[in-house]
Amino acid sequence: MRLDKEKYWLLYLPQFTDWLRYVDDLSAKNPTKGTSAFSTLTSHYGDAALYKMIEEAAKFAGTKDLATKLQKELMQHWIATAKSPDDVFHAMNLDKAKQNILSNPEFTAWAKYVDDFNAKYPENPALMAPVLSKYYSDGTLIEMVAVAISGGVSKRVATKIQD
Repeated sequence: MRLDKEKYWLLYLPQFTDWLRYVDDLSAKNPTKGTSAFSTLTSHYGDAALYKMIEEAAKFAGTKDLATKLQKELMQHWIATAKSPDDVFHAMNLDKAKQNILSNPEFTAWAKYVDDFNAKYPENPALMAPVLSKYYSDGTLIEMVAVAISGGVSKRVATKIQD
């Protein structure tokens, strides 16, 4: 299929959906083997590049549905492999966001990831504030949370950061 030669255009190729179907069928036939499209893709491209590829594919009508499905499955893969919320924050390039991150839709997706991670691993819950404090000063965080709460933009998430 020569999919290993592609990088950013991988999701646009018809062979890619054929390959996904093949891997899904293989996983269904051999559930104990743990074959996963995402374990192959992340080992080949890395988390950040794979997430970026999916994010770019979501911008186009022809690949939006596939990209949306893959984003959800990638998050599930990260949960299943216990990928830390800090690593996911970095993979989603949120560590490079310049504006108020709380109004970024990707941040909302990350916050949901943290919730899902904590539901799966309640014995070792992850907090948002320590991750955010790696990239933002306390003053900036306090200001972002105050703006979000007063504006109602991300009130639920902002309140969770305060905890």
